[in-house]
Amino acid sequence: MRRTTLAVISLASMSLAALVAVGVATAHIDPTPSKALVGKTTTVAFTVEHGCDGSPTRTLAMRMPVGLTSVRPVPKAGWKVTVTRAGASVRQVTWRGTLPDSRESRFALRLGMPNTPGKTLYFPVVQRCTKGVIRWIEIPRKGQPEPEHPAPGMPNTPGKTLYFPVVQRCTKGVIRWIEIPRKGQPEPEHPAPGVTLVRSR
Repeated sequence: MRRTTLAVISLASMSLAALVAVGVATAHIDPTPSKALVGKTTTVAFTVEHGCDGSPTRTLAMRMPVGLTSVRPVPKAGWKVTVTRAGASVRQVTWRGTLPDSRESRFALRLGMPNTPGKTLYFPVVQRCTKGVIRWIEIPRKGQPEPEHPAPGMPNTPGKTLYFPVVQRCTKGVIRWIEIPRKGQPEPEHPAPGVTLVRSR
């Protein structure tokens, strides 16, 4: 068994750092990071690699999986974003613009991940071009060949957070970054910096 652990820590901002491990099956619309932490808010960028047989992409319509606690599109220059809701939940995000067939580009969302460890979340996408359409809506099945047009997917992964309390002494005064964040509670005024570890196989 091989273990890969990635971590990011920001002492300058003294805020919790999110961690994600890399490495799932490649699709034509790939999420980055490829895994998300259970119950955490994560910015996910979906990379569109090509258009429709030479034709530029004009519209991307992405369905949201059930269970997300929040969905917020990240503004993208040159593209208009529309959010479709069902009650309080976001069901679909649609981008409208122009992306040449030969160029890659990322479309990002700020997502609140559900508390469902081990479950893979899928984001079916309909990619409409000036000429043609590609439906990235097929859900991969265990033990079956990868479909021709798989929906982008990312596992919802549990992780353990390690905290590193810091005492910052200045010429005048001291700041104690020693408070440990608690689930369901507001972020403390002086949180200890944290690193979240994820194991990937």
